[in-house]
Amino acid sequence: MSEYISAAKAGEILGLTQSYSASIARRAYKDKKEGDLWPRKIGRGYQAPLEEWTIIFSKYSRKAKRKAKQVQPKKAATTYDRERLATCSEAAQFYGISQTWASQLARRANLAGFSWPIKSGRIWFAPMEEWKVIFSSPRLKSGSRQKR
Repeated sequence: MSEYISAAKAGEILGLTQSYSASIARRAYKDKKEGDLWPRKIGRGYQAPLEEWTIIFSKYSRKAKRKAKQVQPKKAATTYDRERLATCSEAAQFYGISQTWASQLARRANLAGFSWPIKSGRIWFAPMEEWKVIFSSPRLKSGSRQKR
């Protein structure tokens, strides 16, 4: 099965604005008949494979009848095994520090050029060994404030 993408991402690929593609997704979801699978409402957004978005946009949109861009799927530079990665909040709880401070240290580590943590959406991920390095780094803990 193809990867699900949001209406906004599909609209971007097919040359539509985010708000226009979202309005088409809402209309398609409301007009869905029994037996129709797409789009699916997941959380606040609508999700479907790109092939299905092409069909939906061509059905509901006047703008989508333009020739769609030929986009090569992006290859992930590195794949991460989420099974062995810990979230920032899990690491903070394990090491006994607040989640807010752990997030701040993760952000500082990322800006300082550390290879870990990585951010996926709103969540920071790293192996537990790397969280230990990040949380114990004196370079990241020193919060020198600069005058503006």
